[in-house]
Amino acid sequence: MRLVLAGFLFAAAVSVCGAQTEAERNQLWGKWTTADSGASSGVQVWVLEQDSGNLHLQHVVADQKRAEVTCNTVGKDCKTKLDGKDTTVSFYFNGPRLVQWEKADGKVVKRRFHAGDGGETLEVETTSVVPNGHPETIRLKRVEAGSTVASK
Repeated sequence: MRLVLAGFLFAAAVSVCGAQTEAERNQLWGKWTTADSGASSGVQVWVLEQDSGNLHLQHVVADQKRAEVTCNTVGKDCKTKLDGKDTTVSFYFNGPRLVQWEKADGKVVKRRFHAGDGGETLEVETTSVVPNGHPETIRLKRVEAGSTVASK
């Protein structure tokens, strides 16, 4: 009887944690900007959307579209162009964080996206893996629905 009760409690805990992680992941979806954050490299906009079970990502820096890609979130490689260069990207979830790997021209970059403050902020941690570099984190604010994303 105790074993059955312990198994039931474990299954319930796993179910609650899984639902919590899913809710945290859903906070990633939306439009985000560094406007008003004092970013030195120009205003950045990130758009993360679900698209038929895949991720659709856009990245704009100083009104110039840097990236737009639709890819799976199970870690399989997707071919795209970033800044006009052939690039391979992959995405997967590590708990509530979305992880991106980007490979181009012998360089490897890792990004981790994490929503905070109840889904009102997004932290993007970028680390150059090859060549070895230090992580840099930017903090973005959610853009209100109906706002436009600049791109050229």
